[in-house]
Amino acid sequence: MLIRPGKRIYHIPDWGIEVVQPRGGVAAITYLYAGTGNNGQIYRTLNGLDWEMVEDTPGTRIWSLAVFDGYLYAGTGDNGQIYRTLNGLDWEMVEDTPETYILSLAVFDGYLYAGTYPNGQIYRTLNGLDWEMVEDTPETYILSLAVFDGYLYAGTGENGRIYRTLNGLDWEMVEDTPETHIFSLAVFDGYLYAGTGENGRIYRTLNGLDWEMVEDTPETWIRSLAVFDGYLYAGTYPNGRIYRTLNGLDWEMVEDTPETYIRSLAVFDGYLYAGTGENGRIYRTLNGLDWEMVEDTPETHIYSLAVF
Repeated sequence: MLIRPGKRIYHIPDWGIEVVQPRGGVAAITYLYAGTGNNGQIYRTLNGLDWEMVEDTPGTRIWSLAVFDGYLYAGTGDNGQIYRTLNGLDWEMVEDTPETYILSLAVFDGYLYAGTYPNGQIYRTLNGLDWEMVEDTPETYILSLAVFDGYLYAGTGENGRIYRTLNGLDWEMVEDTPETHIFSLAVFDGYLYAGTGENGRIYRTLNGLDWEMVEDTPETWIRSLAVFDGYLYAGTYPNGRIYRTLNGLDWEMVEDTPETYIRSLAVFDGYLYAGTGENGRIYRTLNGLDWEMVEDTPETHIYSLAVF
């Protein structure tokens, strides 16, 4: 079978390509997308090994990626703009916010939400085109967004606080950690986990209100969190290490990469992928223990990963 994504032609043998629900009435092939810096370019792959650049935005960083209502959205910096694509190749700018960075994106209750810097504001859209600011927090960064137990949670900086909302409009602070940044949020085995900095600690909650520290790593930042094959994985800075846990309490280091940042983690086609910095490389693993580098981009950071 021949598939032509953009200008490339791939011969696809028995790779077990995943066919998903149609977008626009046509069966679609699923790709893994990578948002990079510091040239604001977006890459994608069909098999995890062969990567192509599909968009060169006027921004410098693709901080965040999220799928919403049949489109893939990209949050950028340093202009605070949001882009989207229907086919992965043709991108349009749909919002030019007064912010500098669109650091986080998440879907909640029929809306797409965006967390920003430097004013710590949260925006949302129902149709992808019309955006409204729904919360002006006293924070600087909205670093992470995640849905847990009927609420949307926001991890912030530089005061290490966590907020949540039930309806998208009314927000409450539910945790004021002793940390400075809540870099990452992920749901695992009935708990919401938070990866923090500057002390490399991981927290969790069962009800959203009562939080406990479950791991104090020797790292500085817990930059990314992802669930893969029954484990919760954590990507760190400044030593580029990856940790994992089976029960949330006992953590082990499973990879010590030569990188500085493990900025992003995502599951695609049976593998866990890690986007790194400051060399713009992408790694993957099939079993969580054995990692291989699959792409050495000309970029410096792989800020975000998403399947679309």
